Amino acid sequence: MSADALLVSVIIPAFNAESFIARAIDSVLAQGMTNLEIIVVDDASTDSTVSIVADYQSRHSCVHLLQQASNQGVSAARNRALAYASGQWIAVLDADDYFHPQRLLKMLEVAAASHADVVADDLWRIEEGQLLPYGRLLEQLVIGQQMDVSLSDYLANFKPGSASSFGLLKPLIRRSLLRDNGLSYPEGLRLGEDFIFYAYILLAGASFRLMVEPYYFYVARPGSLTKSRTSADIQNLCAAYDVFVQRMFAMGEEEAARLASRQLAYMRERQIPLLHLLEVIRRGGLFLALKLLIQRPVLLPALI
Repeated sequence: MSADALLVSVIIPAFNAESFIARAIDSVLAQGMTNLEIIVVDDASTDSTVSIVADYQSRHSCVHLLQQASNQGVSAARNRALAYASGQWIAVLDADDYFHPQRLLKMLEVAAASHADVVADDLWRIEEGQLLPYGRLLEQLVIGQQMDVSLSDYLANFKPGSASSFGLLKPLIRRSLLRDNGLSYPEGLRLGEDFIFYAYILLAGASFRLMVEPYYFYVARPGSLTKSRTSADIQNLCAAYDVFVQRMFAMGEEEAARLASRQLAYMRERQIPLLHLLEVIRRGGLFLALKLLIQRPVLLPALI
C-alpha cells in the first residue's frame, strides 16, 4: 500500500513490555482496517519485547519495529515514530493499554463530520488483570454530548496532581498539522509530556473535538510512571509549562496564559513542597520533615 493510501499510523512506544505488548498490538489489528500501520518503537528493552514485536512484524505487513540504541524515554520514542509515520492521522497507544475494536472507526467518523484536526474520546480506567473497568476519565465532568475544546477549556481541565486531567486523553491527530507546525513531544519530561504536547497543538490553532464515549482502555499498573512522580518531575514540568505560558503571552493568548500562570503557582507553592516532604519522610528524615511542616503548615492537611 502506498503512503498516500495510509489513513492512520498507530504509534506504540515500548520499554520492557513483554507482558502486555501483544495485547496492545492485537487491539489495533482488531480494528479491522487495512489502511493503517502500527509503529512500535522499542526503547532499549532488556526483556523479550523486541522478539515479540518482531514476530508480529513477520506475520503482519502493517507492523513496523523501530529500535532505540539506548533508553531515551517515551517522548523520544514517540518522536521517532512520528518521523517514520505515513498515515493521514496519528494515534498513540501506550504499550500497557489497549483499544476498543471500533475505536478508530468511531473517531474517524467524528473527524469527518466535524472537520476537526484533533478528536479525543473518553477513556475507561481498568486495573491490570481485571476484566471490567472501574471508572472513566471524564465521568466527573458534565459532558452530555460532543464538544469543541478551546485552548482555555483544555488548560482549565488540567488539574495538577489529579487523575482526571485532559492531558491523559489519547486523541487522534491530523499528521499534517504536526508537520506544518513543526510540533513534537517535549523530550526530557517524565511527567506531563502529553499535556504539553496537546497544549502546543491547540496554540497552533487546531480544532479539537471531544467525544463522550470511551473507546480507550487505560490500564492502571503498580509502579507506572504516572503514579511514581517525584518533586523533580513536577519541577521539570513547571519549567516546560513556564516556557509555554510565555509563548501564550507573546501570541496574545492572555486569558489562557493568566490561567496557566495560576496553575504554575499552585504547583510550585503546593505540589513540589508536598512531594519533597513525602520524599523526606520516606527517607526517614522525620526531623527535617517536621521543620518543613513548620515552615509550610499549609501542607499538613494533605498528609492527614
